[in-house]
Amino acid sequence: MALRFLNSGYFAGKVGIGTDSPERLLSLYSDNAETTPRLLIEQDGTGDAVMAFSLTSGQGWSMGIDNSLGNAFMIHNSAGGVDSSSQLTIATDGDVGIGTVSPYNKTHITTSVDGDGLLLDYAGSNNKYVGVFFKIDNNTSDAYKKGALVWERTGSYNEGRFHFLLNNDDNASNVDLTDSKVTILSTGNVGIGTIDPIGKLEVRSSVVRTSVNGGADELVLQNAGYSGMTILASNTTAAQIHFGDDAMSNTGMIQYWNNTNSMTFSTNGGSEKMRINSAGNVGINTTSPDFKLDVGGTFGVSDLPFNTDSVSVLVANETLGADIVTNGNFTTDTDWSLNTGVTISGGTMNFTSVAGQYGSQNVGFTNGAEYILTFEITAETSGTLTVFLGAGNNIGGVSGVGKKQIFATADSTLDTKLYFGNNFTGSIDNVVLKQVTSASDQIQKRELGTGAFGPTPVGAYLPLAGGTMTGTNGVVLPDNFNLKIGTGSDLQIYHSGTESKINNDVGNLSITNFADDSDIIFSSDNGFGGVTSYLQLDGSHTQTIAWKDIHFVDGIKAKFGDYASPDLQIYHDGSNSYITDSGTGNLRIRSTSLRLENTNSSNMVVANGGGNVTIYYNGSAKFSTINTGIAVTGDIQIDSALLSNQENTDIDTGAEVVAQVAYATYTAAFFDFVVKKGTNVRSGTVYACHNGDTTPLVEFTETSTNDLGDTSDVTLSVDISGTNMRLLATVTSDDWSVKSLIRAI
Repeated sequence: MALRFLNSGYFAGKVGIGTDSPERLLSLYSDNAETTPRLLIEQDGTGDAVMAFSLTSGQGWSMGIDNSLGNAFMIHNSAGGVDSSSQLTIATDGDVGIGTVSPYNKTHITTSVDGDGLLLDYAGSNNKYVGVFFKIDNNTSDAYKKGALVWERTGSYNEGRFHFLLNNDDNASNVDLTDSKVTILSTGNVGIGTIDPIGKLEVRSSVVRTSVNGGADELVLQNAGYSGMTILASNTTAAQIHFGDDAMSNTGMIQYWNNTNSMTFSTNGGSEKMRINSAGNVGINTTSPDFKLDVGGTFGVSDLPFNTDSVSVLVANETLGADIVTNGNFTTDTDWSLNTGVTISGGTMNFTSVAGQYGSQNVGFTNGAEYILTFEITAETSGTLTVFLGAGNNIGGVSGVGKKQIFATADSTLDTKLYFGNNFTGSIDNVVLKQVTSASDQIQKRELGTGAFGPTPVGAYLPLAGGTMTGTNGVVLPDNFNLKIGTGSDLQIYHSGTESKINNDVGNLSITNFADDSDIIFSSDNGFGGVTSYLQLDGSHTQTIAWKDIHFVDGIKAKFGDYASPDLQIYHDGSNSYITDSGTGNLRIRSTSLRLENTNSSNMVVANGGGNVTIYYNGSAKFSTINTGIAVTGDIQIDSALLSNQENTDIDTGAEVVAQVAYATYTAAFFDFVVKKGTNVRSGTVYACHNGDTTPLVEFTETSTNDLGDTSDVTLSVDISGTNMRLLATVTSDDWSVKSLIRAI
């Protein structure tokens, strides 16, 4: 349809104001005839009603109603119309969306940028605050902002703190910072009732009311009827926690830290039951604990689970009198009465195994009183040491080296003496006897009945009698259950399931046996299913004994001497064996009979104390010392010369060899000889040499220096036979002897 005007003009479809070429159904241009429209209103093909604003073509803002989104009113940063990317949306139910076209609350803000949101910004000076304030009633006469969440700036760069404000006064006032109920600092500290919390959580009260100790209540936790209420309060001397049926009754426990630096636990209207003092001592029923656990009264354990016959354990705070024994350390042999077999010497009382032997002292104890006797068995050979506190009052038979303690009741029916003895061999020292002056606090029992540590009928695992474990099952720790000893569990003992281990992490691992004349013995399997000792630290002989071989592998040395630079070393390096003495002094080997043997046990060198020293060759003695010098068996070779003793002491009619030398080795030989038969003696020298030919020629000359009697039956000569140059004796009668000392060169 066309719209006709009086000037007969008409517009069919688009209307332009200030332009004859409108771009939309209604286009409004400025009066300076610019070509860019300033207002466009149209209903496009989607059914939207849109008004667009722009400065340049295609750019600007649009607002309108979007038909596809429930007729919501939208504002979009584009002159092209409204759509699902519009920046502001007002739904038909009144919900307003910023950054979303589907708001589901009265104000709904969304963002696609991490950290964006609703910004409250104060444009003034520092130390101001902004926030979200709340009011419900819109009546102007009594509607005030009574609650708020605010951020307070306290420094530069927006440093500050966050508050929860609440003003519940029924008057015409709004909240301010003085109404802060909860404050969170930039450090993370949270304050309730304070805007300057000094801890992660600090609670204060602005209302002071009288509590059970006159302080101000700070934290109250309770149900509607006060039952189980807890009050944290403070006054000038203590910080306290109260437990009771109401705020004031204090019928429960009180825990407080007071000006004595002690933590105490009380009940029944303030009656103290337990205290932990500044030294870390814990006192139960005492305000002055002297020990890590100090119980005023008895400490009992009874009616254990699964056990109907346990005996209470009574451990108490004993009050002891003075020592009533004189010369209990036996510095002299006085003050004690000794009968046969008992002596005092060397600072101990000594006993031999004699029936009825005793050492005694009249200590004047009180009949029926309780006493603690301590002493030490310093040595024990046999028997059991019997102790009497009054004749006939046997207070214990003890054995085993070490410190002993006996609790006993005295009996002065016969006398007031302390006795030691009766068929015991050994010694004692450090005897002390004190009266338990507070009999009600003494240790009365230290035992548990059958089944105390296990359901019946298993029986007792840790049965005690007078403090001594009497069970036979022992204490069992399962595999990989470590027994840890030390503050940092430095020592651990356990069995892994396949082997036993003792591990130490700090310092030395020391194993010490304090028992006199006793040993430390290391034993293991003997290779045949039994057990034998391998190494023994012998206390009685003060030495280390190896009962089995000690094997040093190749390159591992046995070292002796100074720790830093040992003087003597014995080892095998894989190829050779060594005894190396590189230190101070001589290497001395001492023995009454020293033998150096071959591996087949044949002699190589034999040295006898006070006697001869013999050197062997292949098991045969060759060189010996004798009381007048030396003795040589066999030849003496001096460089290329030979000194040899050869003889023939039974030469009969004919020619026989007396001595010989290898002619290939020696060119000349001097045969010093003695010819003897009965009183007929001739001595001299036969000089012989050869020319070394293939068939050597030999020359010899005899020079006789002495001739006694008739030795004409003996003729001496030299020949070459085989490889030897020989001295021959040709005799015309039997039983001649020829001895020769050969010098060959």
